[in-house]
Parts: sequence; structure tokens; C-alpha cells
Amino acid sequence: MLCFAFLTEILQDEMHLGRAMEGLDVVADTVGALIGYLVYQFLFRKLQNLHNIKK
Repeated sequence: MLCFAFLTEILQDEMHLGRAMEGLDVVADTVGALIGYLVYQFLFRKLQNLHNIKK
């Protein structure tokens, strides 16, 4: 996750699209990806439990 955050920031800086590389963007990208992963894990477990209860 952290590697992807760094890569997107480096690419934004190198492609000269009017965006600059910022350290806080790396932090925001990483935190967002981590939260998304945790939500996925939570929902996946809930759905598994529901499926197991119905059997």
C-alpha cells in the first residue's frame, strides 16, 4: 500500500500535470487504503458468518 502511494506521488511530479509531490498525500493514500482493506475484511467476515448460519 505504501509503495503504491509513493509511486502515484512520484508519477504526478514526473508527468508535469500541474500537481506536485506532497508527503501528506502519501499519508492520506496509505490511510485510505488501510481503512478500505479493514472495511473489506470486516464485511467479508460478516458475509461468511451469514452464509454459514444459513446452512
